[in-house]
Amino acid sequence: MQNPHPLFIKTIKEKLPKNISIIEVIANILNINYDAAYRRVNGKTNLSLKDALILSKHFEISLDLLNKSVFK
Repeated sequence: MQNPHPLFIKTIKEKLPKNISIIEVIANILNINYDAAYRRVNGKTNLSLKDALILSKHFEISLDLLNKSVFK
């Protein structure tokens, strides 16, 4: 089974303009500090289910789509 975390972060990055920091965006959406967002973006800390749900709703990313890519 593959880890869905990198694919999820990549999908978010693709939805953002190139000049926007994904770390700052995630920090603002999740109401966490920059360092905590950095750790999540870089995979040092896993996203909680709650974080993933908040981000998937905000960016309109289907968690089912990620599930299918992991278990194909």
